[in-house]
This record gives sequence, C-alpha cells and structure tokens, in this order.
Amino acid sequence: MNGVGKPCAGEPHARFDRGPLGKRTQPAGAAGPRPVRWNTPPRWPGRDLNRRSSLPNQRPTSLPKAPPGIGTSRASKLSGRIDEVTFPQRISYITLGVRDMPTLRAFYAELGWQERPGSSDDFATYEAGGVLLALHPLGQLGQEAAPGEPMPERSWNGITIGVNVESTEAVDEAFRSALAAGARTVAGPVKREWGGYSGYFADPEGNRWEIAWAPGS
Repeated sequence: MNGVGKPCAGEPHARFDRGPLGKRTQPAGAAGPRPVRWNTPPRWPGRDLNRRSSLPNQRPTSLPKAPPGIGTSRASKLSGRIDEVTFPQRISYITLGVRDMPTLRAFYAELGWQERPGSSDDFATYEAGGVLLALHPLGQLGQEAAPGEPMPERSWNGITIGVNVESTEAVDEAFRSALAAGARTVAGPVKREWGGYSGYFADPEGNRWEIAWAPGS
C-alpha cells in the first residue's frame, strides 16, 4: 500500500474503509483476519452547574468509568444487542428546587455554609464533603426535570439529607445551630433503635435534614 491509499504492485485490490474508531475495516469476503472492534465506555454529556459562571462552578463534561462489575447491565431490549453499559455508582450533586432563592441562600449563610464562586439567585452551589448541594429556582428546575407536570406541594416529599457528626454532643450542637439560623424542628435528637442518635429539622422551604451520630463512625 502506498502513501495515498492505493495498492502497490502485487497487492490485492481490496478496498479498506475507516470504521467508527478510525480503524480500517475489511469488506465482507476480503481475505485476512477481521480487525478487532473495541467497545468504548459511554460519554456522559456535561451541563454547566452554575449557568452564569465559568470554571469554578462547571460540571465535568464526562465522568470516569466505574470499576468493573459495579452498575453493569447487559442491555438492550429494543435493539436486541447485548452491550456492557456502565452507570457510575456515585452521587456528584443534589439539586433542591427553591421557591424563594434569597431566603434559602440567607438560611445556609446563617448555618456558616460558603457558596462557591459565581453563585447567585439564579443558581447557587455549596461544597458538601465531596458532593455538591445546588439551589435552583423551582420553576426552572421543573422545566428540565418534570416538564408538563404540576408544581410539587410544600409537604414532605419522602427525601431526607443527612449529615454525620462525631458524637452525640455534636448532634445537639449542630441541631441548635440550625434552629438559630431559622430551621424548624421536625423531631428533636433522640437515641434511635438502630443504635445511633439523631434529630430532624426542616429548612425554610421544608427540605428535611437529619443530623446523626452512628456507632463506630
């Protein structure tokens, strides 16, 4: 084969095409072994977490592949193909739909939480021990996450957010700090049947938080 893709003297005149990964593939019936085709992990499209900011609040455009054997399924009922599809076993961020952004941002500021650079009443994020907590106006979030569905009620939605602390005394202290910042008591700290000690409060929008100490933590 010469440099322009034409066969040299003595070479068969089989045509080679470029496959989806840039590998040369042979037409049906061509001599020689068929090339190996490698499956590539799926790419997860990114989304700007800050909307109006740049790098400090930007979500990565792709996520690394999870370890083998975690979150693996032999998928595709629609196409009939059997492919290995991996979904990362982790949580990167939690978004709360907010009715009153200035009030809720002020509440978390009273708790001592620092917003990431670029946060505003359009979108605010907080570093939370390896996970991002995001605040997003409820109407805008509904357009993305629940198009065509009615706005949720203010009642509890069955979800709680938890924070583990190092002792029962730390539970009481954190709980008092939350109340002083404007939280509402849902259930004061008590010993739990599972051996721990925890209490629940609601932020000004009704989101439920648990402050907990667990044995061995």
